[in-house]
Amino acid sequence: MSLPKFPKQSNILTRDQALDAILTSIAMEEVALSHIINAEGEKIQYVLKAAKENKADVCDVLEVNESVSSMLEQVNDIQITLKNKLRWALKYLPKPEETPRPLPPRPKPPYPKPKPPCPEPKPPCSCQHLRPPWLKPAPPCSCQNSRPSWLSPKPPCSCQSLRPPWLGPKPPCSCQKCREQNQDFC
Repeated sequence: MSLPKFPKQSNILTRDQALDAILTSIAMEEVALSHIINAEGEKIQYVLKAAKENKADVCDVLEVNESVSSMLEQVNDIQITLKNKLRWALKYLPKPEETPRPLPPRPKPPYPKPKPPCPEPKPPCSCQHLRPPWLKPAPPCSCQNSRPSWLSPKPPCSCQSLRPPWLGPKPPCSCQKCREQNQDFC
């Protein structure tokens, strides 16, 4: 394998020419390292084929393995050096000019009609907001006259029994029974 050859340059290099030469040298060294790695792989294939044909013993295979391992460690060290060299060279490369992004096309008349607003959410039952969230699903509300008329009279409002004591004072009851009797609590 021959050494990389650079084209003849004038004595004075511009900054861009120097950066190009550095990047070219990094690329050429990477190509040389790839040839070394390929040769080491062929060395392993050769000794394994010789061992299969009983032309090499275990000691020969281990010796080649150690040699290849040592060479690959050296290749790895060189690649780390090349990576650092590339990182420093890239710091001095000029940044490419950003081209402005094209604006999205404007809609042409007739303009699309705006979507109607979402309907307002229904307020939750006054009993349900008092129920702790871990007690799901909530039982049917007894405050909204959901009880069939053929059943016995309505039980007392369950709003207050669902309220945990750590939530402070109870709000006024909003069930139909309390409203009819003008009471704040059941």
